[in-house]
Amino acid sequence: MLQNFPEILRDPELFNIKSRVPKYFGIPSCLIFSLGTINEIILEYWSNGVMGAPSQHSNTPIFQNSCPEQSDGLCSMIIWLQFIVSGALVIAGGFLLAKNGKELGERYGLSDLWVGFIFLAAITSIPELATAIGAVWIADSPSLALSDVLGSNAFNIFILVTITIGLSRPAITSVLSLSKFRVMILMILSMTGLVMIFAALNQDGKLLSPGNISLASWAIIFIYLAGSWKLFRDEHPSGRERDETVENSSGRAAGSNLYPRLIFSIILVIAGGFWLARTGREIAEITHWGESFVGALFLALVTSLPEMSVCLALIRMNSYDMALGNILGSNIFNLGIIFWADLVYRRGSILSGVTPPFYIIGGSGIILVLILAGALMIPSERKSKTRVITWDGITIIALYLAGMYWLFRLSYILAPAALK
Repeated sequence: MLQNFPEILRDPELFNIKSRVPKYFGIPSCLIFSLGTINEIILEYWSNGVMGAPSQHSNTPIFQNSCPEQSDGLCSMIIWLQFIVSGALVIAGGFLLAKNGKELGERYGLSDLWVGFIFLAAITSIPELATAIGAVWIADSPSLALSDVLGSNAFNIFILVTITIGLSRPAITSVLSLSKFRVMILMILSMTGLVMIFAALNQDGKLLSPGNISLASWAIIFIYLAGSWKLFRDEHPSGRERDETVENSSGRAAGSNLYPRLIFSIILVIAGGFWLARTGREIAEITHWGESFVGALFLALVTSLPEMSVCLALIRMNSYDMALGNILGSNIFNLGIIFWADLVYRRGSILSGVTPPFYIIGGSGIILVLILAGALMIPSERKSKTRVITWDGITIIALYLAGMYWLFRLSYILAPAALK
């Protein structure tokens, strides 16, 4: 397997910098992506206790700064170099993962929707899983874990809209319809609604099931498993149809060293994602950006890079089904993280004693998903297949920014002195 890695690195589709960089990282794309980081700015303030996180240990850092305060510039330069290398790993891994994920689906007769929902979503969400577990286990901050989960879901919908605008591609709601994604959208709405309702009813932390895990967490994991089974039954071909699909694609996939490239891309995304998050937090510390607007903006871009790179590659390949499946699947996977975080948190229910910003973040996510579903419901004959900016895209961007501004203003009401 290892002898195939040099061949992978010579893949012109992976490292064709001349053709990819201007399209993926042009000024319009960077400007659009920067707007979405407002969500992460608010979450960064909240996680540091500014917005009333309930845990007394919420300021405990998950990652420790490796450079002492009196160190010379060499240590800082090494950290910046690590950041550049880890970012390159994530970008390269995201491009390669998207390409190999599509080839994997073709080989085994899996639809683009299924591959995006299960495979790509799980891989790109592993860093978020580790962050949430670390928030409740190491930092003892359930508020940080919940804000990461719900905030990432709203931000993912925002990414989905802004990427197509940044790449001047047709809007994803103009190309796709609701029929394939109905189950996934219902899963997101039901899981998010359960979390918010249970959190409102469980302020005293007494509504627990055996094992000190909230009832909502058990319901979330049940919905996740049942919905995944339903999607598999709907999307996975069976019998002769599946055999013909596998037979027609197995020869080409086997000859292209699919498995070594697939494993290699997974390693790049996961390892690069963890490394990127660690070095990003260290840079915020050594530059004293961690308590500022610039620092939160920087950390937001860092933590969102894995999802961005995969979606960019998929939309570039015109794999709209897989791109939307990846975003919605990531949202569902993120909600499933609540169960595992609740399992690790031993002080009671992770949903007890949440603060007002929690409901703003969760409500924003529900509204954005409803707008997306409404746009997908429009009959295809009434849609323009070439339109880049649509009414739903403008509405999602406007409401997202308005919600984050409201959340930012609320931070002054809850802790006016902390932001001065």
